[in-house]
Amino acid sequence: MGLEVAEQPVFLLGGGLNALEPAPFDTEAEFQALLACHPRILDFGSLADGRPLRLVLVAR
Repeated sequence: MGLEVAEQPVFLLGGGLNALEPAPFDTEAEFQALLACHPRILDFGSLADGRPLRLVLVAR
């Protein structure tokens, strides 16, 4: 019997596993504020040497 792959991403938060559900944002401003605080949630791949591409917030 093999392991089943979860349909949802699972993250370790505060010592427990939590499945995340897709949810809409109330406003565009809320979405922009979350991205400004957590730019690493966007994955743009990696450079040829394996280093991840990172975003830098210039302005909102």
